[in-house]
Amino acid sequence: MKQEKGLKIISDFQQISKNDWWQFVIDHPRGNIFQSPPYYEVMKSTPLYYPFILIAKNEGKITGVMLVVVQKEFGWFAGYLTSRAIIMGGPLISKDDPEVLEIMLHFYKENFKRHALYTQIRNLHDLGWAKQKFKENGFYFEEHLNILISLNVSEEQLNSAMHKSRKRNFIKALNKGVELVEINSTDQVSIGFELIRETYERVMLPYACKELFVRAFEKLKDQKLIKGVLAVHEGKVIGIRLVFLYKKLIYDWYAGSSFEERNKYPNDFLIYHILLWGMKNGYEVFDFGGAGHPHEEYGVREHKLKFGGKVVNFGRFQLVHAPILYKIISKSFILWRNLKKMT
Repeated sequence: MKQEKGLKIISDFQQISKNDWWQFVIDHPRGNIFQSPPYYEVMKSTPLYYPFILIAKNEGKITGVMLVVVQKEFGWFAGYLTSRAIIMGGPLISKDDPEVLEIMLHFYKENFKRHALYTQIRNLHDLGWAKQKFKENGFYFEEHLNILISLNVSEEQLNSAMHKSRKRNFIKALNKGVELVEINSTDQVSIGFELIRETYERVMLPYACKELFVRAFEKLKDQKLIKGVLAVHEGKVIGIRLVFLYKKLIYDWYAGSSFEERNKYPNDFLIYHILLWGMKNGYEVFDFGGAGHPHEEYGVREHKLKFGGKVVNFGRFQLVHAPILYKIISKSFILWRNLKKMT
């Protein structure tokens, strides 16, 4: 715990009221599931995920929340070589007070910089007000796109906003006998995970362990903070999509599909279903997740844009804690991907 200018930073989970923390997130205009106690519990119960929570308090009242998750691919020393600290949608600062942000960032750097090679803050909103403080604390801003689809529309408006091929592929999937199945058990999550694994290995990207998805479903389903759907053809699962639910927003989390069954359009089928479901159940925004760097070609972005939506550039803030090692690891990953493409 640190006290500075009458403000305390609490990093001991045992000293934090989860109810007060949750209420602060709910009341904050940029509150999100990634800064919440339920998300902390999911991360805490998942192997190789290490969550840390920092709470700023002034005269007993919470004025800032920052949930950090350190992710590793391996244990022991090899784990450090693949470690990164991810702060999704945070920090959340009361009244956008730059002094509170300054103290939280300083505390974080002093106490947690040895836990990961780098820290990345993935913005879910425009944090222009905070750019100067991040810069002063060694974070650099990197442009990164996102796509938001309005669900506060009619079904006709939803259809007219998307490329005709998306609705056409949905109808083709129906005509080929693809069915929608709601995920209601961890066994279904485990089956769907194999498609997530297949998809991420196909595009040569690291993916989370099965336990993450199982724990998320176990801990968030009853709170109605997660939704999972499967695309099934003749009894075989050919697609999965998992989304987070928070207030009026649906956040696209993870997806996977069978490459062999791609002619049945499981991705388009599931996305269209979720958009319709969200629209009919009072949700206002579908956050499609990352859409890459604005000055680089990115096939995923082109696919997502065909569902309509608005491109935003909230960007990311990044701080490298071990520059030389980070550079070596980054170059090694690029080399590995290039070799995989060749083979």
